Amino acid sequence: MTQQMVNDKESGGDGRYWWRKKGEAKCSRPQPKPGDNCPNCHNGKLVFDGLFILTCDCCQHVADSGGFT
Repeated sequence: MTQQMVNDKESGGDGRYWWRKKGEAKCSRPQPKPGDNCPNCHNGKLVFDGLFILTCDCCQHVADSGGFT
């Protein structure tokens, strides 16, 4: 068995998702999208700001952040 195969086995998979162990529960909540109701205050709508941070236009709650470069 090669060292790469040993590392893959220890990481819980084929190396694609080294941070996820086999059988680990996955999040079933849907990804928030612009226009959705705010999960915090339930009054505002989620919108992207200039830094691609998905925030509530009412309470400024950050629902999601990050972007591809």
